[in-house]
Amino acid sequence: MFSGENIIKEDFQNILYRNGLSANEFKITIKNGSSYDPNQIVSTQVWITIERNSIKKRYGLYRTDWPYDFEADLKNGYFNIGPGDNR
Repeated sequence: MFSGENIIKEDFQNILYRNGLSANEFKITIKNGSSYDPNQIVSTQVWITIERNSIKKRYGLYRTDWPYDFEADLKNGYFNIGPGDNR
């Protein structure tokens, strides 16, 4: 666990709440990893994988604005959520 994991989970829950969805419908996995890329300044990575009904998407914390990307994916139906699915 890294120091920002609770913040990531809080952002995740806030996004779902804002969109009328329950965190119980999703699974979030946060993993630390590192890779070497000479073109990057940052070599440590945090991967956030979000899953719903066998649909997975992985967000790289170091290279995306993952809360914005996740919320856009929700609104664009990536996780098979339509207008009638909001609770």
